[in-house]
Amino acid sequence: MTEDSYTKEPGGDPAPSDSSPETDEGDQPLEPGEDGEAGRPASQLGKLLLIGAALTAIVVLFIVLLTPADEKTSQSTGRIHSFVVPAGTGERLDRGEVIEIVPRTLDVKVGDTLIIRNEDSRTHTVGPVVVRAGETAEQNFTRAGVVEGECTVHPEDKFTIRISE
Repeated sequence: MTEDSYTKEPGGDPAPSDSSPETDEGDQPLEPGEDGEAGRPASQLGKLLLIGAALTAIVVLFIVLLTPADEKTSQSTGRIHSFVVPAGTGERLDRGEVIEIVPRTLDVKVGDTLIIRNEDSRTHTVGPVVVRAGETAEQNFTRAGVVEGECTVHPEDKFTIRISE
């Protein structure tokens, strides 16, 4: 299949030509315009298309970043109270060291979340939350009240959570 190139005849209508494509002063081939007249150099069109694609990508990125996460991925609407049980905590307790990773009483509000990451090699209990070795546990508070329980990472072995509206 051959490609036709067009030149403008003196009468105004483009006519097929066997000559090389029309060029601008920089000897760049020109793309035909909508009305058949020569348009922009091909290299300029390529640059414009590239810029347009980049701007589109930036706009899409901003839309994705500024769109709020849906409720399924964001279960907590309040504060996050996070504690880490470091590696070696069990051995330190066995040696009789006093360990206080969480406070005796933690005041939270409905909508808050308690997160406990256990980096130790044994399971620990923090009030209503049991966290196995190497795991992270999360407790969302959905109603007001008081929760008490055993605590293996506090010297008094107890942990109380007071949940308010």
